[in-house]
This record gives sequence, C-alpha cells and structure tokens, in this order.
Amino acid sequence: MSLSQRLLAFAAASALLTAPAIAQPSNGPSVGRPGSLLVFPVFDTRTAVSTALTVTNTNLDRTPCGPARYRSGDVLVHTVYVSATGCSETDRSELLSPGDTLCVDVASHGPTADKGWAWVEARDPETGRTIDYDFLIGSAVITNSTGGFAWEYAPYAFRCLREEANSPFGDSACGFAFAEPAESTTADFDGAEYDLFPQTLLLPRFLGEGRVDARSNDTVTGRLYLMSTKATRSTMDFRFFNNNETMYSRSLNVQCWLESTLTQINGIARIDNLSLMSNPNEFSGMPTGWLKLDGHDGLLGCFLQLRARGRSTTVFAHGSALQFDGTRNDVQFARPRLR
Repeated sequence: MSLSQRLLAFAAASALLTAPAIAQPSNGPSVGRPGSLLVFPVFDTRTAVSTALTVTNTNLDRTPCGPARYRSGDVLVHTVYVSATGCSETDRSELLSPGDTLCVDVASHGPTADKGWAWVEARDPETGRTIDYDFLIGSAVITNSTGGFAWEYAPYAFRCLREEANSPFGDSACGFAFAEPAESTTADFDGAEYDLFPQTLLLPRFLGEGRVDARSNDTVTGRLYLMSTKATRSTMDFRFFNNNETMYSRSLNVQCWLESTLTQINGIARIDNLSLMSNPNEFSGMPTGWLKLDGHDGLLGCFLQLRARGRSTTVFAHGSALQFDGTRNDVQFARPRLR
C-alpha cells in the first residue's frame, strides 16, 4: 500500500470514529424498562374500585447543576388523566428528588373522570420542558372490593430518543436533551422524540368465557381494556384464534377508551363455542384461544382474566399489559400546558 493509500485509509477510519452516532430505530415501547414517558392504559375509580398509581425516579445523582441549583436526579413528573367519556384531560405535576417515589390514589389525585387512561412524562424542573430522562418506572394496582380481588400491571415505557439523535433543541441546565421545541403542545411518536407505538397488540391466551361445566359453579370472564390516542372514532380489527388455529374476525369502532368482555366483541370467546373445535389434549381440556388486534391509531391495552365461584368469590385474577409487534410512526397526542 502506498503512502497516499495509507493516508486515505487513515482518514476514512478517523471519519468513522468522529462521526455522530446514528440513533437506532425504535422497536416500540417496553414493559419493565425505564423510560421518559409512561402510558397506563387503564385507571378505574368507580364504586367499590380504586387505583393506586406509582411512578419511581431511579436516577440517584445528587450533583447540583444550573442556576436554580437543582440536582441532576431531580425531575418534574407531569401526569395527564384522559377520561373514557369524551377524552377530556386533567393534568397534575410533582417534583421527584433522586430516588423518589410518587404513589397516588387516582380518585383523589384529580381526574374529573372515574375511568380512562393516563400518561406520565419527565420534564425539566427549571423550565417545564420535556426531556430525555429514561429513569422512570411505575405500576398500577386496581382493587375491587366487591369482587374481593386486586390486580397489578406495569405501564408501557417509552424512551426519549433525542439525545441519541443529537437533539436540535439543546439541553437543560443539568445536561438532559430537550425532547421538542419549547412551544410544542403535542407528543410525537415518530422515532425522533419517543419510541414508536406498536402496530399490533397481542393477547397470548384467554380462557373460554362462561360456566366451566355443568358440575361446577365456577365461571370464567375476561376483561379487555384498550386506550386510543385518537379522540374521535378509531377502528380496531380483532382476530380471534381458537387452540385449533381457526380464525374469527370482527371490526369495532371505539372512541378514546374501551372496556369489554371478549364475548361482547365476538361470541367465539364463549366457552361453549370454543369447545366445538377445541383440542381436548391441551390445557387439561379447558378451551382457550388467543387474540391479535390491529388498530389504525395509537393503541395500548391490558387484559384481566377472572375465575369466580358462585356470585361473589373470586378464585383467580390475573392482569397484565398486552404484548405487541411491529411499529407505527404517525401517532401524536395533545399535551396540556404545565400548571
């Protein structure tokens, strides 16, 4: 290799080392990983039901920074409650210190509605602007005193991608990249501000709904909760599968939020219908199925499986966030101004 060839090779290698890092494409949010924005698909404060919502700041850095002398681990968490009826919004803000935890009874925290969904985002305590602060984790516990059960789920955590993409909007006094322009009033899930929303939601298994058998007093129900970032009508395409791989489809229009049993969406979810083509060698003969849900807007959700004995005794209750696949980059929702 000649001297000129060696110089060209060295220059090319140096350019690779000094080139700005390119952000990795988002593969959607996560359940269980810290993020800058958390989405809780359901809260419920109707009669005999309560929701405890928890947000924890895992940043322990107490280094003072900026003219206001906030610490690097201080963060303003901004909570927005979205009503299931009419999609009206109520917002609250609290300052979390390094390692701090906020746990609220949703009914007393301020939402005007008794059911719906919520999101929590990290903001710079000095300016109130959204920042790249992937340190928030959380949980929601919903207690039903009439049914005698409680269930818990983890929210969807969206990372902020601005730092990885070299944010054009500058940094906070503590060095966190601003997620968007100061005048912005919408959260954009386009792979530049936050992780992308899922394309498809998945429920890996549900039990056939109804009375288990003639000899038993046990009944099984499933409750599906879905939120939409669109305040007007949103179309959802449901594809139900029994455990013999047969598909049954149904489309449904929803506005903002949905709570439903699976049978109300498609009668195939009834235990007697699932039994007709069920494989008796699977799951001790209990008819099961799974669900694939495609939406034309930003959708997230939870599923609660219940088994009750008689009218009042719950013997099994389990809820969790829905799994997902694919991504979509056209999701936005409005953000109330900081109060």
